[in-house]
Amino acid sequence: METGRNGGWKKWGLEEMETGRSEDWKKWLWRQIIELQGQTFRTSGRGGQLGVEFVYSISSTGSNRGRRYSGPEIEGYGNELWIIRDGERKRKSVSRSTVELAYIRYLEIMDDIGVVRGPKALGIPGSGSYLYPVIKRIVEDAKDGSSSN
Repeated sequence: METGRNGGWKKWGLEEMETGRSEDWKKWLWRQIIELQGQTFRTSGRGGQLGVEFVYSISSTGSNRGRRYSGPEIEGYGNELWIIRDGERKRKSVSRSTVELAYIRYLEIMDDIGVVRGPKALGIPGSGSYLYPVIKRIVEDAKDGSSSN
C-alpha cells in the first residue's frame, strides 16, 4: 500500500501495513477487535443528540451462520462482529472484511488529511456508525502504544 503525505502507516504504529504483509495486520486488527468486545462504545449521534450506546461480541468458530473469510483465522473466534444494544443482540452483524475495509479507509484519511471527521467519512453504509468509534479507539491505542501485539 502506498503512504500519503503525512508520514505513512508507520506514523500510526502499524508498520505491517507498509510492508504489505497483509496477514500480519489483518490478524493484529482482529485481535484488537476481540479484545474490545464487551466494552461500551457510543455512535457519534446527530446534531446535539448523543449517539447510541452499544457493545459488540464476536461470533464463535464453527457457528453455522458465520461468514466465509479467506484471511488468517484466530482460534476460537469467527468472522462476524454482532452489535448489542440495550442488552439484546440486534440483527446487525458486520463481517470481518468490512471491518478491515473501514480500518484501511480510516488510516488512508488520517494519512491524507490527519483527521477522520466521523463515520460518514468511512463510506461504509449501515455499519460505519458502529465501526467508527471502535476503529478510532484501536488507532489511538496503537499510536499510544497501548494496544497488544
